[in-house]
Amino acid sequence: MRAAQPADRPAAAGLVGAAGWSAEQRRAWQDGAPAIVLYDPADAAVHGVVVARPRGPGVFDLVAWAVAPPLNRATAAARLVGAIANRARRDGGERLVVSVQDEDAGALLESCGFQEVSRSHSAFAPESVVTYHLEL
Repeated sequence: MRAAQPADRPAAAGLVGAAGWSAEQRRAWQDGAPAIVLYDPADAAVHGVVVARPRGPGVFDLVAWAVAPPLNRATAAARLVGAIANRARRDGGERLVVSVQDEDAGALLESCGFQEVSRSHSAFAPESVVTYHLEL
């Protein structure tokens, strides 16, 4: 793993697209938000991405993560999320916050030490939106 470099941004476009990132998430990635990549040093291919950005003093938003299909997604995603938490901590972060609708994503976050803060339901979405935070 390493901090994302400018060349990683276009190189991971397929991975990010396959992960179903929203336009806002893709924009944060392309605009250079703090990110970490999981890469193969043999060919520098990007196999995983995680993005976070500062929200306010001491608070960072975990924007999104993606892992290539051949990898164990849960293990690789947990490593990426842990790495971005460490980076946010080094950058003065005290809390990492993320909202998800996917139960698998919620389980992954909980396995990384995140705690549920709130849950909201919408008439427009079958799943509830759950917000988690991790104290750094």
